[in-house]
Amino acid sequence: MLSKLKSLIFFLLCFLHISSIHSKDTLLFSLDDKKWKIGYQASTKDFTIFELIPKDESINDWDELYTIQSFDELNATEQEFVNSLEKVSTESSTLSSGKKNIFKLIEGDPSYIVENFFVIDSSKENVKPELNEYNIGRIIKGKDVLYYVRYTTHSKELFDQNKEKWIQRLKNISSIALTSEETQKGKEFSLLNGQIYEGSNKLEYLQEMTPINDEKGGFSMTLPSDWMINKVEIPKEKSATGKESIETIPIIFFKNDQSIYGGIAYFNNKAPNQDLDYVQDAFSEAYKKESPQVKFVSKNDVITKADDKGKFLIFEDGDELGVISFFQKNEKTYRVETWTKKDKYENAKSLLEEIQKSFHITD
Repeated sequence: MLSKLKSLIFFLLCFLHISSIHSKDTLLFSLDDKKWKIGYQASTKDFTIFELIPKDESINDWDELYTIQSFDELNATEQEFVNSLEKVSTESSTLSSGKKNIFKLIEGDPSYIVENFFVIDSSKENVKPELNEYNIGRIIKGKDVLYYVRYTTHSKELFDQNKEKWIQRLKNISSIALTSEETQKGKEFSLLNGQIYEGSNKLEYLQEMTPINDEKGGFSMTLPSDWMINKVEIPKEKSATGKESIETIPIIFFKNDQSIYGGIAYFNNKAPNQDLDYVQDAFSEAYKKESPQVKFVSKNDVITKADDKGKFLIFEDGDELGVISFFQKNEKTYRVETWTKKDKYENAKSLLEEIQKSFHITD
């Protein structure tokens, strides 16, 4: 039996079925003269996506975007995929009040260049032109993968000015089977084995962090900007001490590929003798009683970046490893849980520590 917080997160994740894949083809492509970086990337069992943005822009505030979507073993021709895109665009435009989704096939076989505009009706009140999107893209059929590659901007002027140049860049894309050494010659960009390269240099995905502030709960923390965050509230639970209290789970979060997930819980009405050592030990005993397969790994003190002092435990639960920290202030006891697969822990360790240490009690 899982802890309440862990079981809630597990329940939500069951609907996503996300796993990591790598394309079997190599995609060679070119961009303009600006410096580009990976603003976002994710994988599911059906596709991967990379979103590249200019180096001085943010994934939450960009003017230009270059997207590569790869659909693994999709049994569809380029024309069938174009037809599906057009159908989705038409349905989206019909369902959206005041929004137009304009789709057009500019060139068919062999290039399959498509144009797609998402434009808000300018006659409506409080219209923000920066929310409009102008796309020019190409559908490419590889050996094992179908790609949808596109350039996007919020500016109609910029789109019209550079449209023909981006069409030519899209036409020059090739999907071929090359070794890593062959692919990385020159200054071309490439998508190879789930990684983006500029020449021989792999582009690293540096996650942007977003501050989370829960005024009601009296805490703040930072999480990667591209993670999924759900705000929930489940009160009136018994605490790990076994005494009746009000436990609230205000936030759960997880990485898109499910390799890391976690959440925050807190309860009120702390008794005078329930210090952090007591809570840590009581939680450990209660958790192991509910889940006999759980193995205790270690415990220690933790100090956050804001100098909040707490305690943490590390558990093994099946093939997963959890880092659970406890903090107290006034009448509240907080619990910060982060979980990952045991074989992923070393790679995730620094990020787990950063999340734990970003926690701050603001009350």
